[in-house]
Amino acid sequence: PAAAQIPPPRGPVAVPPLPPSEQTMETASARLRSADARDDVFDAVLDFTAARFRRAALFVVQQDRILGWSGRGEGLSPARIRNVTVPLDRPSLFVFFRSGGDYYYGPVPDLPANARFYLDMGCPPPARVLLLPLTIKGRTAVILYADHGGETGAAPDIQLYRRLLRKAALSLEVLILRNKIMMI
Repeated sequence: PAAAQIPPPRGPVAVPPLPPSEQTMETASARLRSADARDDVFDAVLDFTAARFRRAALFVVQQDRILGWSGRGEGLSPARIRNVTVPLDRPSLFVFFRSGGDYYYGPVPDLPANARFYLDMGCPPPARVLLLPLTIKGRTAVILYADHGGETGAAPDIQLYRRLLRKAALSLEVLILRNKIMMI
């Protein structure tokens, strides 16, 4: 008999999000509770955020750099975002989190690394950007990015996104614990 094949981890896939009117904290919470993989968690966060912003993306934090995972919205290509890398050894939007920053909402500083970031993303810098960390056990693991393009847009409800990211962190921790069970 043939050996059972373990399917490879799935990469980000374009899943049509619910209409914005159906992207509530309750639906996001239900998706996070039923997540079977990291991608499910990330998709729930992106869909919720993209329903409220023109563009939304997630970036995974590694020791010395930020790597694009996926994104939604005007002019963003998930494949292109996966190729975005931002080193953390030079000034940029993301270095703010290395020094323990809680969130950033404001204009994009005119820095070479930020110019490169938007060139790699394939879109112009927005009027304002929102960045929030998803932390697991006190360490920033993922950064949520959102903007309204060239428009200023209404100031975001920071507490709403903190709550969303706390729920996503719990969902990821549950997935990590499930994997540990399989390794014992």
